[in-house]
Amino acid sequence: MKMFSNIYHTAKAAVSAVQKWQEMTKLVKPKRPFDPSTTPDPLDYFSLHSWAAHPQKKSKALLVPPGETLAIDPKVDVFFVHPTTYFGKDNWNQPFGHQPSSILLDEMIMAAQASVFNGSCRIFAPKFRQATFYVFLTADGNASQALELAYTDVEKAFDHYLRHFNNGRPFIIASHSQGTVHAVRLLEEKIDPSEKLVQQMVAAYTVGFQFPMDKFTRTLQRIKPSSSPTDLHTVVAWDTFGYGGTPKSPLDRTRHWYKDTRQWEMRHKKKNFGINPLTFTDHNEVAGASLNLGALRVEYEKPFSFGAWWKGDEIDMNATALAAPFKNEVSAELKPDRFVYISEPKHRDFKLAMLPGKNYHNYDYSLFYMNLRKNIGDRVRTYEKA
Repeated sequence: MKMFSNIYHTAKAAVSAVQKWQEMTKLVKPKRPFDPSTTPDPLDYFSLHSWAAHPQKKSKALLVPPGETLAIDPKVDVFFVHPTTYFGKDNWNQPFGHQPSSILLDEMIMAAQASVFNGSCRIFAPKFRQATFYVFLTADGNASQALELAYTDVEKAFDHYLRHFNNGRPFIIASHSQGTVHAVRLLEEKIDPSEKLVQQMVAAYTVGFQFPMDKFTRTLQRIKPSSSPTDLHTVVAWDTFGYGGTPKSPLDRTRHWYKDTRQWEMRHKKKNFGINPLTFTDHNEVAGASLNLGALRVEYEKPFSFGAWWKGDEIDMNATALAAPFKNEVSAELKPDRFVYISEPKHRDFKLAMLPGKNYHNYDYSLFYMNLRKNIGDRVRTYEKA
């Protein structure tokens, strides 16, 4: 009887989670179909207002953990493509200056993610007309058009960076979530075809969107998957789940762009590529929590509500500092499916925004922050020696 009771309660919890997810999707579904004539105005990348982080601009990407320092006259740049912060339903793409999404980008993403590069790199993080969150809940033409528009901005910003700031310098490509959709396409369309750009690219940290293995046989000819902590000109990727999590689902509507077919293809049908972000190897073994150099929490002036993300309410958020890293926070195991499975985080800070299926997507950077910061430095030094 106990077994049947457990099955009943597990099924009931699953139904409840699905119902909550369905209710949430209704909050973010755009009111009308994608209309090219009503898209937000394009951004001007000559203006610092069009950059979330830029060497000529003060941003929260310059925050450092206690005991760490900013790079002095760094010789390497990072082009960072940010994740989704727009959950609006008035448009399929974010209008410039939309308050909640802009605040989340400036006060959370720059502080919690982009800042990890500031010990080794100048940071260039463009704003762009990002597609609304709902594009990952549907596979219709509206979503494709919204993602296409967002990519045109990312490509334009990267071209601007190359023309006006790169001057032959080595660079890193980095991204998370929706940013990874566009960063992977940038690798395919702009970087991999150019031997020069591939040699300038130290590595690509394309995190949090299930990097498909077939990219390396279909659309990436020069750029290869990373397998060790100091591989150069390679892709580094991972997706974080708790044990018992469910990375693959036939209900997953998210897709990757493919240069060879000029089509969007469902990611859940693909074999995944990933490394272990505690060791930066592709070994299928547990990296104990003792190898975790520190998970990262951002300190804010006052508490804020996660519920405001979905409702489009204005958000009062001010990141004031990065807290001392939590060492030994989680272990990490890269399983044969190439997803990373972690032990339960010790601190509540890394559980608040866990997604269904024990998906720690929102903490892909934060849980491994200090290991990533060290690895960036290691790769940069390896590049400089080479």
